[in-house]
Amino acid sequence: MAEDELRNREDPIHEDIALQRKRWRFEKAGYVGLLVIVALALAGLFSTGPLSDTVATSADGRLAVHYQRFSRNGAQDDLVIEAHGQPGEMMHVALSSHWLKGMSIEALNPQPAPLTSQGRDLLIPMLADANGEATLYLTVRCDGVGLFRGAFVLQGAQSVATAKFIYPSGVRLMDAVLRAAAMYVVLMILFKIAGRRSLAELTTFDFILLLIVGEATQQALLGDDFSVTNAVIIIATLITIDITFSRLKQRYKGLARVLDGGATIIVENGQPLRKRMQEARITEEDVLEAARSNQGIVHMSDIRYAIIERNGSISIIPAKD
Repeated sequence: MAEDELRNREDPIHEDIALQRKRWRFEKAGYVGLLVIVALALAGLFSTGPLSDTVATSADGRLAVHYQRFSRNGAQDDLVIEAHGQPGEMMHVALSSHWLKGMSIEALNPQPAPLTSQGRDLLIPMLADANGEATLYLTVRCDGVGLFRGAFVLQGAQSVATAKFIYPSGVRLMDAVLRAAAMYVVLMILFKIAGRRSLAELTTFDFILLLIVGEATQQALLGDDFSVTNAVIIIATLITIDITFSRLKQRYKGLARVLDGGATIIVENGQPLRKRMQEARITEEDVLEAARSNQGIVHMSDIRYAIIERNGSISIIPAKD
């Protein structure tokens, strides 16, 4: 029965189940990929978290640096330097110029004596307390993009090597046209992963989700530029992309099938095609609701065909009397 469900039907529509199954597999793989991204984000791959927070300590134990391995362009991070020396000793920690290429120091606490330079490196004085310990708290802003390696060196002690990866924020790297194009493609992929039924009928939760997506998309598109000019450029770009896609789909039918898919029969002669319904995340209640709304039909046996259209809506063809 399952194999029969997955064969192509020619009536009342021409189906391409092989292509549709590829789309279903893409949706499943995309869903797993989104779960992985969310899990990695919670773990700190893109900011603060277990994967990002780390402590680098010198071999002799006299210097320790607490920092985040991952950050994004424009973000502020906290960095803590701990040094050990003699009670009351004025120690100096040198920050590598390679590390400073990607970050700028915005605040230091407690405020140390005047900073100096040692070649191209920055030299920070730290006064040890009665126990010979000194701690310095820094707030840094990530200005670069990519991997930055550097070293913290306590004079008279061994150094500490650090590595930090800074993700692009998208605001400084891309102009309005590229941001709009990127967001168009990203949203198209995400909604393909969500499947057709996610766009057909909005529940309360779907409506809330779209509001949040809309707000997040607005911030990603506009960045810090809320001018009318920037808004006009973004709107014009989005409309141009949409028209271009529609023309390409009109000219290349294969592209249209890949992007939009095709109609799929999910009920045949009153019998639900359960394998198809499962893949499309449609229940019998969904079909009966569409039947009641469109045809006034209340029983599955009175449905000749139920078809999920390209836009996710369900069309009902009643059985003949």
